[in-house]
Amino acid sequence: MFRSRLTLLCSLLALAACAPDDSGVGDTSPDTSTDTAADTEGDTGAETAEDTDADTDTTTADTAPDTAEPPVRSCLSWLECDSGQGCAEGLCGGCTSGADCPDLLGCTADATCGACATDSDCRTGEGCSEGVCLATTISEVRITVAPADYQALRADRYNKDLRVPCSVAADGVTYAGPTTLAIHGGSSRDLPKLSFAVETASVDHPGYAEKMVLRAEYNDASALRNMLGLELFRRSTDLPTPRTRFRNVYLNGALYGLMVEVERIGSNFLTLRGRDISSSMYESEPANAIASTGAGALVPLNDPAIYTQAYDQKTGSVASVADVVYFIEEILAPDYYDGQLSGNFLARTRRQLHLDSYVSYLATNAVLQNRDHVRKNFYFSRQTVGGRLAWEFYPWDVDLTQGCLWNNATDTSLCGAPVYDDPPDVGRIGPDSGLTYPTDGFYNLLMHNVQADEFGGAEAYRAEICARSTSQLYTNEIPALARTLGAYIRPALVEDSSDRNGTAADHVAAVDEVVGFYAERAAFLMTELGCP
Repeated sequence: MFRSRLTLLCSLLALAACAPDDSGVGDTSPDTSTDTAADTEGDTGAETAEDTDADTDTTTADTAPDTAEPPVRSCLSWLECDSGQGCAEGLCGGCTSGADCPDLLGCTADATCGACATDSDCRTGEGCSEGVCLATTISEVRITVAPADYQALRADRYNKDLRVPCSVAADGVTYAGPTTLAIHGGSSRDLPKLSFAVETASVDHPGYAEKMVLRAEYNDASALRNMLGLELFRRSTDLPTPRTRFRNVYLNGALYGLMVEVERIGSNFLTLRGRDISSSMYESEPANAIASTGAGALVPLNDPAIYTQAYDQKTGSVASVADVVYFIEEILAPDYYDGQLSGNFLARTRRQLHLDSYVSYLATNAVLQNRDHVRKNFYFSRQTVGGRLAWEFYPWDVDLTQGCLWNNATDTSLCGAPVYDDPPDVGRIGPDSGLTYPTDGFYNLLMHNVQADEFGGAEAYRAEICARSTSQLYTNEIPALARTLGAYIRPALVEDSSDRNGTAADHVAAVDEVVGFYAERAAFLMTELGCP
């Protein structure tokens, strides 16, 4: 059923043949396979039926572990280094000053990046508060836009293509070049306080990238969930993770409110982390009309055109998202059907995926109680890591986590009564369902295959969740960070008449709710999974 699409994939790329994936260490059989869907990057990871079928006895270990990188490597900034490392004198490892270390961390007396002890451990312009390096004042962003244009933007807020001209200044510096203002987000467009995307057509800009994403976080009264969730990813995995920071935003001279700038995932994001921008990267963000059908859940689709609607290509030049189609139809789907008989749901997938990092990605989402990445809100790119070319996944948009889930009763994203006991097997195909499109249930094919795999995938996922639930980072450091950040932004929220808190006490209660989530979630997961 799925191999019939292989000829189509090759013809889409105007290639006479397709090359086998050479990433399977330990495959000593002669290479007699014909070429499959090679892309302009040189390898889309396609394999022939003979090659993939030979892998069906794959056991627990990933034959080319993702940890094969040398212990010390060069860097331009800490963004290229492993979790917790700094970048000093062009090498990942220790630090010489706070500027060498990840955001919020300081350069400690023993030259490692960690909790600060004094202001001198932090960057210039930062102070040390409860072990956290924070800007002494929250940065200001001032947007000026014609009132008529702004009203048009709000009136047509569901038009994702609408942009209006504006000018932008930050911390007293006005930035030149054509600049536009747009509404950012999906369901957040329904809310009173809107999120913005400010795009400057210049290398000189006030954000992490030319397109500055400013999130209102109106649905989350604590205003912390997205930042804390991404910080957990950054500190517990080596996955490229967007940076965040608080900004006080003014619109036409009046305070609009406290917002969170989140680094946009694009070519600049990849470059800063030592990734290849000529390789394919996609965002799973299907339009509302097909989102509910599961089009972005890495399942085979019945119409080639839907693939391009579900997966937005951000980098690379593969025609008609052929490498995604191949990954889904020639790798994930056959592994699913074979796995139902053998229990090995990852025979092919192990060679096409950085499996170790993906299990870490899944487990971190599980401890955060994220359901929003099953059908959308994730990025994935085919990158060489540890000497092996394969798919890796990046977190995005984790505000509906840490006790906050989509409210089906009100059909909104407003965080209500906290939830701690959502099962960790989210994304699996149910026993009474099957692999269909539209999807018969709430699942993601790759998530299912990893959790169902009896040859190591399922146990690795369980072990990662158990380890995270009992870690010092999860039980103490992130909850403590929540309290510190909450106290830091509270004065700004008191001035922000557009947020959901009526008083400072309301915000204290909202932060307490987030802090309480971690203990409640850990207790539930340990019982649910029988963690040691």
